[in-house]
Order: sequence, then structure tokens, then C-alpha cells
Amino acid sequence: MANKRRTCYPAVAVARRREVNRETLSEADLVALRQRLAGMTLHELEIQYQASHNACRYSGVRVPAPIAVQEFVQVWRQLRRVFSKQGRGGW
Repeated sequence: MANKRRTCYPAVAVARRREVNRETLSEADLVALRQRLAGMTLHELEIQYQASHNACRYSGVRVPAPIAVQEFVQVWRQLRRVFSKQGRGGW
């Protein structure tokens, strides 16, 4: 076993990591987003939640953008606020 030749494969191509967008929302943008979400009805919030959930869905091909994740978290937090005010905490 010790005298066995090692098989060496030449590196033909190296896989390149895709560029990931690391841009995030500023604090002013987050405040504006919170204000916009606060003015929405429950139905509009649910539609926005579904849209942002689809935007941040992870697939093996792409990573969700940080801005999409921030928006998803803000919509989720606003939905939680609305449900807690209505007494529907089991969502």
C-alpha cells in the first residue's frame, strides 16, 4: 500500500463563488418601511408577507438578499403587532 502511486488530477477549472449582494437598508429606510407597513390593512400586510417570504426563500442556486430579509423581518414584526392588538396571538 505504501508504494502505491498517487493519482493526481489537474485542476481544469475552479468553481467561482457568486457575488453576493451585501447591501442593507439604512436606519432611515427602515423607519420609512415601518411607517409604510403601519398604514397597511391586515389583508395588505398578509400579501406583503407572502411576497417578502417568496423573495427570501433560499434555493441551492441563490442566497436571499439582505434587503429582502430585512423587509421580511419588518413585515413579520408588524403582523405580530397587529395580531397582539387584536388578541390573536396564536399566529
